[in-house]
Amino acid sequence: KQLLGEFKKAGVEPKRFVREFRLDADLPDGAINLSVTQFQAGDYVDVIGRSKGKGFQGVMKKHNFHGQGAAHGSKTHRRIGAVGNRSTPGRIWKNQGMPGHLGDERVTVQNLQVMQVRETEKVILISGAVPGANGSYVVIRPAIKKPAAAAAAAAKSEAAKKPEPAKKPEATTKPEAAKKSDATTEAEAAKK
Repeated sequence: KQLLGEFKKAGVEPKRFVREFRLDADLPDGAINLSVTQFQAGDYVDVIGRSKGKGFQGVMKKHNFHGQGAAHGSKTHRRIGAVGNRSTPGRIWKNQGMPGHLGDERVTVQNLQVMQVRETEKVILISGAVPGANGSYVVIRPAIKKPAAAAAAAAKSEAAKKPEPAKKPEATTKPEAAKKSDATTEAEAAKK
């Protein structure tokens, strides 16, 4: 309800899932129509979503700590153990793994490959680990760390079209001139 005025001003039907993203050109609001046709099979994409929430978890599940002894009277099998060192430093080190809430955070999985694009069904098939639960919304963007497949193919075809640079002609001597120079060196050697 809060965004109805913004949708009306932009002249766009209200949408359930709204995301802002940066564009290269100055375009009026609502001028861009996003569709699955922006991607093709073979493109690399980054997929952004919210990971599955797992609630409050201990350090063994959250940070892969190996736990403590299971025998000899130990009662702290899955607990964190000591986290500091007496009066020096008298505090807990930064980035010390602690129990706490796990999951339900923004996750970006990079360099996933688009396997197929179905325009009629408005579906993109992506190979790899897409973050989030089934039915959750994700943002798909062109991969930052890999060029698009089309751009790579275009660059390859450009390179194939370019003619090879002309080679410098090698210095050649006529066979007769070479013979004369050999004869003169022999004559000079005989004089000495």
